[in-house]
Amino acid sequence: MSIPDIDLSNGVPMPQLGFGVWQVPDGEAEKAVTLALEAGYRSN
Repeated sequence: MSIPDIDLSNGVPMPQLGFGVWQVPDGEAEKAVTLALEAGYRSN
C-alpha cells in the first residue's frame, strides 16, 4: 500500500498519514514505534 504525499508550503513532500505517539505512555511508545518500523512504516 502506498500512502500519498502532500507538498508543504516550502515544497517538501510529507506523507498524508503519520504515526503519532504524543499521548502514548513512555513505556509503550518505544514498543509501538519498533513494531511500526518492523511492519514497514517509513516517514520520508
